[in-house]
Amino acid sequence: ADDPFSTIQAYLVFDGHGPHGHLVAARCAQELPKHLCDTNFNFQVAFGRMQQDLEDGDVETCDARHSGSTCIAIILDDEHRITVAGVGDSMAVLAMRKEHGVYVISYSPSVLNVPHKPELPEERRRIEAAGGKIHAHDDDDDPNVPEADRALLPKRVW
Repeated sequence: ADDPFSTIQAYLVFDGHGPHGHLVAARCAQELPKHLCDTNFNFQVAFGRMQQDLEDGDVETCDARHSGSTCIAIILDDEHRITVAGVGDSMAVLAMRKEHGVYVISYSPSVLNVPHKPELPEERRRIEAAGGKIHAHDDDDDPNVPEADRALLPKRVW
């Protein structure tokens, strides 16, 4: 029997953040391709399963409570169609060559997704409507994080 996925190419890029971000990104790189195949490349379901895996996972080996990972997933199918999905503030850009005869004279970039940046008003509304909170630290009362330092930390979704 022919493999229905034999002509599909998947490109996944992860960017971990936080003290264990590299472990979260590695776990996602290992598990998300399986979820994509199991769901016939249904990004929403596959990303949801990956999130649940991280929440249910062993915090000793992959602590995702204060760490995470962004993801850009690009699928190229057998008809040369590109499907792009992303989680977090990573961005995919396609560079198209502009040619003049046999010479490449420049490249024209095209952004393929809208990054999820919590400082964007539309994204903030979406996050807050889903019950999320946006601030630099997950515990604003933590005495170990000085107020001056907290103001400089990047905004995160909790």
